[in-house]
Amino acid sequence: AQLDGIGSVIIKHYRRGGLLRYFIKDRYLKFGKTRAQREFELLDIVATLGINIPQPIAYAHRGLLFYRAWLITREIHQPLSLAYLSLQDEKKTSTAMASVIEQISLLIQNDILHVDLHPGNAVVDAAGKVYLLDFDKGRVYHGNRQKLKDRYIARWQRAVKKHRLPETLTEMLQAGLN
Repeated sequence: AQLDGIGSVIIKHYRRGGLLRYFIKDRYLKFGKTRAQREFELLDIVATLGINIPQPIAYAHRGLLFYRAWLITREIHQPLSLAYLSLQDEKKTSTAMASVIEQISLLIQNDILHVDLHPGNAVVDAAGKVYLLDFDKGRVYHGNRQKLKDRYIARWQRAVKKHRLPETLTEMLQAGLN
């Protein structure tokens, strides 16, 4: 969408996953903050740490007890996922992975858990800048940092195997985080 004075934005509509999605597609029971508000606030924190994320603009929800929610962020122009890039260009992938590793290291140092970080949630824009996406369900982590690092590596490795991406993605991540 286009917003006056802001430009191109992406509007994320929260939808359910798992088995429940077949019965309730996009409504949530409200206990405290909405999913959109939690992600918006985490994006604000993460941005101050030097992590490249789509700039959060606003969030909204509709409903009281049961709600629908939306998050608005600035659009990243001509993004390519790291998953796609890894199948196309080894040199650009290696450069992008250096940025991904740096950003994951910052997340670990600051005790931030990105629950779903994988090569599909890291994108490279037309200028080669790497962004991390989809901090939904992310949170401040209260456990051991080594365990946090291990969670990042394990999640990344599962996605690489599942989508049959080059194993070098996992090897680079493991080497960079150790």
